Amino acid sequence: LPLIYVKFFNFSNLHYYMVDNICVVAPALKIEMFIIQQCFQSNGRPLGDIIPLDNVCQVIQLIPKFGVKAPREMTCNNCLDVGCEFYLNSFADKETFHAILSYQ
Repeated sequence: LPLIYVKFFNFSNLHYYMVDNICVVAPALKIEMFIIQQCFQSNGRPLGDIIPLDNVCQVIQLIPKFGVKAPREMTCNNCLDVGCEFYLNSFADKETFHAILSYQ
């Protein structure tokens, strides 16, 4: 049985709107992509798990979120380890776009 390691993320509540007294996460202004934040354990280590590959329903594309300049130590090989916030690329394909919208 093939296994895969996955990291856990939550939607950022930086951008949201209210619908019937329920907070609904919204995409970031101008860029129209959701911001997600990596989940951490109380000891500061990333929260993740090993799951059967068959449990994966959708692969997503994450784009590191940083200020004017990327951290010097960030590379394409370590950006998921160095970064804590990411844009969730909902424009990668229509399945991702519809999955994100229907998640809420």
